[in-house]
Amino acid sequence: MWTAQTADFLTSLARLGNPDELWPLTETFLNSLGLTRSIYVYNSPSTGETRFWTSLPEPWCRHYADRGYARIDPFFAYCCSQFEPIFTGCDYLVDYPFLTQAERSFIREASETGFQCGFSAPVRLIGNESFGGWNFGSNLERREFERLYPEIADCAQLIGFCIHERYAQLLEAEAMAKSCLSQRESECILWLARGLRMQEIADRLTLAPVTVEMHVRKARRKLGATTATHAVAKAILEGHIRP
Repeated sequence: MWTAQTADFLTSLARLGNPDELWPLTETFLNSLGLTRSIYVYNSPSTGETRFWTSLPEPWCRHYADRGYARIDPFFAYCCSQFEPIFTGCDYLVDYPFLTQAERSFIREASETGFQCGFSAPVRLIGNESFGGWNFGSNLERREFERLYPEIADCAQLIGFCIHERYAQLLEAEAMAKSCLSQRESECILWLARGLRMQEIADRLTLAPVTVEMHVRKARRKLGATTATHAVAKAILEGHIRP
């Protein structure tokens, strides 16, 4: 179902400048497709980062975390093992007799939030350094959902990848903006790299020593450096200066 609304959403997605604005925009669009109970979860075990967005109620999200349900949530083991969509939700339990009793109980409990039927759309498979994706869900019963599914499945999967990639771009741009040194900050770090002391840098740049110290502190924060020497090393390695 590729519509003018889908095109408008992608245009809005491309124009976003703040990662915090991404999920509200996405949730509104998914709701328009009838996917009112969607979940996005992306794990990076090496960094300890987990991205998690959902339209499910906040009390359920806290309950999920408190009970450690990530250990038994079958989405990771089964849905993130292949890109082919897998139907999810309580109405499809009959199709998966291999699920454990704990997994089945979890899915039934999740249905109390209104997540009745859905389908998976992973963006990266388990076995990679990072993995996860979408569980696009709805409060529709199985018969209604299966009438809707052919109309929205391809679009939802494509949109899922687009959102995932756009979020990564926004995070990268945000990180680059934070580490981008101003001209004065670069100059101060450059002269530190060339062996000048604070007073000497102040004399060369016609600045007060306290102003030079301020620029160096700002550069340290942006670079994530613990000392001025550390800031010089990071600035060189990251290409901010050429001593």
